[in-house]
Parts: sequence; C-alpha cells; structure tokens
Amino acid sequence: MERNFRRIASGFESGSQQGCNLRHADGVGKLSLTVQVTDSQLPPTKASAPLSITVSATITQLTIFTTSLPSGTQNATYSAMLAATGGITPYAWSITAGSLPTGLNLNSSTGAITGTPTGAGTANFTVQVADSELPPATASAQLSIIIQPAVPLSITTTALPTGTAGVPYNAGVTADGGITPYIWSITAGKLPSGLMLNSSTRAIRGTPTVVGTSNFTVQVADSESPPMTATAQLSITISSGGGGDPGVLKGNYAFFLNGFNFESGQWTLAGSFIFDGKGNITSGVLDSNPTAEQPFNSTFTGTYSIASSGLNTFTIQGESFGPSTFAFVLSSSGNGRIIEYDDTTGQGSRGSGVLRKQGPSAFSLDKLNESWAFGMTGADNNALRMANVGAFTLASGNITSGVCDINDGGSYFTCSFTGSVSGIDAQTGRGVSTTQSSNGTIHQAIYVVLAGELVMEQIDSVPSTQAPLLVGSVLQQSWPFSNATLNGVAVLYYQDTHSGDGADQSGAMIISFNGDGSTNILSADEDLAGTITQQPPSQGIYTVAANGAVAFGGGGGAPAGFVVGQNHGFFVGTGSNSVFGVIEPQTGGPFSNASIAGTYAAGSLPPLDYENAENDVYVGSADGLGTLTLSGDSSRTSGLDQWFDTIVSYSIASNGRGTGEAQGDQAPAVIYVISATKFVVLMPKTDAGVSVFEH
Repeated sequence: MERNFRRIASGFESGSQQGCNLRHADGVGKLSLTVQVTDSQLPPTKASAPLSITVSATITQLTIFTTSLPSGTQNATYSAMLAATGGITPYAWSITAGSLPTGLNLNSSTGAITGTPTGAGTANFTVQVADSELPPATASAQLSIIIQPAVPLSITTTALPTGTAGVPYNAGVTADGGITPYIWSITAGKLPSGLMLNSSTRAIRGTPTVVGTSNFTVQVADSESPPMTATAQLSITISSGGGGDPGVLKGNYAFFLNGFNFESGQWTLAGSFIFDGKGNITSGVLDSNPTAEQPFNSTFTGTYSIASSGLNTFTIQGESFGPSTFAFVLSSSGNGRIIEYDDTTGQGSRGSGVLRKQGPSAFSLDKLNESWAFGMTGADNNALRMANVGAFTLASGNITSGVCDINDGGSYFTCSFTGSVSGIDAQTGRGVSTTQSSNGTIHQAIYVVLAGELVMEQIDSVPSTQAPLLVGSVLQQSWPFSNATLNGVAVLYYQDTHSGDGADQSGAMIISFNGDGSTNILSADEDLAGTITQQPPSQGIYTVAANGAVAFGGGGGAPAGFVVGQNHGFFVGTGSNSVFGVIEPQTGGPFSNASIAGTYAAGSLPPLDYENAENDVYVGSADGLGTLTLSGDSSRTSGLDQWFDTIVSYSIASNGRGTGEAQGDQAPAVIYVISATKFVVLMPKTDAGVSVFEH
C-alpha cells in the first residue's frame, strides 16, 4: 500500500510509505487533518478519514516544591530535604541570598540540608534550583529555618541499680543537652569500694568489695567554652546477694591455697579472716608467696555472698593487692573447700585449697605444746614440684625433734631441724616460726585453726633465698606409735608429677594394715593424665617408728611419711615421682550405693601445673540409690564456669570402690569411700584431678 505524503503541518511530513512517521513537532496545540489511502487495484480504490493530533508541551515549568522547612535544636543533629518539580533533571541547588544556620550545609546535588546547628535563632535565605536544560531553567524560593535554643545540660539518671559484693558491676549515668562530648566526675562522696567511673564513657564498673550504701555527687561537663556543668545526687547499694543467709558464715576462719599464675608461676596463700554474719569480712591477714616474685604479708577487708545454691563467693581487698575473688562451699561442720575464682580469661591465677573454722580460744602459744605432724606441697626454686612431710615437738615456743621426708622433683631425701615459734596473735591466730636445718634457716607463717590443727606456709623469698615454696596442714599427733598404729583398713590417695613425661598423675587405694608390719592392697587405681587404670591386688610391708615415721617396703619409690594417729598420716614418694598423699581410716563398711547419701560439699585438690589446672568446688545431694546431683564453680584455661544440676550415676562395691559417670563423660570417674561422710574421686581428665567430698 502506498501513501502519498505532503507537508500537512509545521514539523510533520507525509509520504508514500506504509503507516505514518511523526518526526517532531515545533508547535503546541490541536491539528486536524484528513488521511486518504489508495490500494493497488486497477482501477484503484480509495478511502479517507478525518483525524486530529494534539501536541502538548514536553517540559513542565521548573518549580520549587518545598514551601517550608522543619525547625531544629541547637547542638542537635538536623536533616531536611528540598524538593522541586518540572524542568529537566538532575537539578543543581544553591543559596543565592541569606545563609543557612551556622553548622548546616546544603548538598548541591541532592538538596539535603544537614549538620548540627551551633547557634539558635531564625535563618532566612533564598534557595535556587537549576535544571539541566541548555540554557538551564531556574526557580527560587524564600525559606527559613528556626533553630530552638539548646536543651539545658542536665543529668537524666535518677537512680542506679544495686550490686552484689564480689560480683562484677556495670551501670552508666546519662545526660541531655549541652554540647557533646561530655566529661564525667565524682565531686563529693565516693563510689562503693571496687567501682570506678569512666570519665569519657560514663560507665561505672568494677567488682564491689564492701556491703552497704554509698552516696555521692556525680558531675557532667559539656564541650562548650567555658563548659556548662550539671550535678546529681546518686547512691549505689551493694548487698551480700546470693539469696542465702549470710549468717551461716560468722566468726574466725583460716585458709590456705596452692596454685599457679600465668606470669608469676606457682604460688601459695595462707591467712585468716573474720566474717561478721552480714556479708562483710571485717578484718583479715594473709601471707602470699610466688616462686618468681617477692612474698608479702598484708591485712585486708572484703565482702562475702552466701548463695541459695550453696555456691558462695567472697572478695578481698588488701593494702597492695586485690580485689581477689574466691568461690567456696561449706560442709555441715562449717569447714569448706575454696578456689580462686576471678580468672575470666584463663590467663590469670588459679588455685585450690581449704577453709577451716577457727577456735580463737586456741590463739595462744601455750595451747600448742604438743607433738605435730605436717604435710606440705609446693615447688622448689627451679619450679619443680616439692612435697614435704614431717614431725616435730613444740613446747613453750621451742621446736625440737624435727624430722622430715622430702621429694623434690623426684629426688628423695630426709632432714632434721630445730627452731622456735613467736607469740600467736590473739585476734588472727597468726604466728611465725623459724627453723634451722642442714638446708639453712627457713621461716614459716603459722595460722592456728584449733588446738590440734594449724596451717603452715613457708614465707621466705624463693628468688632471693632459694628456699622452697610450701603450704599445708599441721595436725596434732596421738602417741604412742608402733606398727600397731596402722591396723585396719585405710584409704590412701595422692597426687604427683609423672617422672617419665611430666604428666599429671594421681591415684587411690584401699589398704588393709595387719598391725604387724604387713599390708594387703585390696584395690588400687592410677590416673595418668586422665587415663585411669585399675591395679591388681598386692602385698607389702611397713614399719612405724616411735616418733611416727613410717617406711613402706617394696622398693620402687614406696611411700615414706609420718602418722598423725590410727591409720592416718601424710606421706611422700621415695622414687622419681614427686608423690604427696594422705592416709585416712576407712570406716562404715561393707559399702553400697546407700553409703553415698545426703548433701555434700566438695573441692579439688591443688593443681599440679598451670596448663592443665582445673579448680572446682561442688555442692550436691545423693539419693543413696545411685544418683548424685551436682552443681559447681570451675576455673580453668577457658575461664570461669558455673553449672547446675548435673546428674551423675554412681555404683559402689562392698569394699568402697566405685564409679560415677555423667552423661557426656568420656570415661567414668573412680570413687573411693572413706566413711559415711567422706569420699574421694579420681577424675578422668588431663589434670588427673582429685576431688574430696564431705557432708
């Protein structure tokens, strides 16, 4: 089909083509026209029809659409957007008269007005927008922005949360108005002991160490020149927390721990303190001795928290140390087990020990005129494990007939010594002893627990004097002694460092002493770095000297030590393993699952090294049918942990040996029942840990 086109309007063309082609329009309005078509027949047929075309303007007029802008506040972030319509985008924005409030800026591409106004008042200005035509079209508008005066500087915090002694605290104070950033300070009163205010971040953090309410005035200063300030009266109350009764812990207690620190190596700690029954440690004194640093003696105060779960804590602060936090559990006797409990990263200090209720009536030198046996562990000046057991007589402050058995890093030797003890402090039960032997002069701190029990710690500087690092218990002996002193069944448990590879090792056994110098080992287990192996029954021999010295025959590093009384004593290994252990009389057999029943408090014996050290305290209850439910606090290389209601299934044989296993354990632990109120557990872990459970 052919079309014959002709010019039909300005800007339009017609032609003999299929359809119709609109090139461009130069005018605006309505155009009426008639279109005719002719086909190819002979003769051709024609048809026509009237049409019209309306041409509109392609570009609308450029106009600023924004007629007003929101108000702002001095020193507060501001943001608004200009808008336009028509013309050809993109637009370019500018201020052609007047000015924006100081601190605000106009984005020429987006039309955004942003910033932080630093002054108050009304700013009038003319804003212009230009489009992208050639030449560009423009439009203008008269606008204004009102900036309200800044909010007066004020502290908006009206109260702070309460805290718990010995538990990390974290709260913050807040302010409004003025010019940021702020500077915070305490201008009157003081925060609770152990807490600090960060002047920049406004955070109040730390571990509170004292129970009570602290009132103080906090001040905030802004960044104006000169700065504006505001103050507020606030207070923080620190409670003993825990949900338990702080009155269960009242009076004098002695303690000792043996542990390791990432920087200072192995350490010992011994001391005494007074609990007031209200959550406060009103006074205390301790002796601390690390292998790589200087020892010190210090007084301290602190707080404690008795938890409804039985997993308790206390925090102490000394003149030159602290705060240091410990977790502890209490048995029905009022004594307990204790671990350091503040190594949140696993790269700090960890240790285990005992908490012993003191009898202040024994805080006198003339109450100590007895024969004593002791058992102590620690390290020598080369950081090798050392165990020292011995006996001595104390009369009127004079030490006589002192003898000892020592295993120092696998080397066994004996010693004899004499010495003296200074007066015992009537408030703390602390005294100092001085002993002389072929190894030189050594000093010990002594803390009286009862008339028949002491805590003793070697307090000479290890780096300066090469003296060993030792701490442990001293118990009054029950004379006379002979082979018959060991007569009946006893449980022996121990720890050592394996000589072959330095691995942690422990063990336990049931020994039947015949009273005539012969023994039968009824059951024995050895834990080497978590692998527990049951040993076959065996026989042995022993001799008990008049001073309580015990020698076991059989060679191969057989034990030697000193008895305290019937079937009870301390011993060391005489071979290449640095063994230290305890013998205790076994009573209450024959045994069964019913032999473990009721509530227990427990804790791990001191760690053998730093890398594997895991320190635990536990509380739990046994049903006497084979189920023990435990909760505990732990400090290990991964940091701190607290856990609840772990179910342990146990089984006890008639001789007192048994096993216990919780879901997920790789191997069962081995249990040795000592009596109806006490048992020990060998843990199948790398640290070969031994835990002691007591009612």
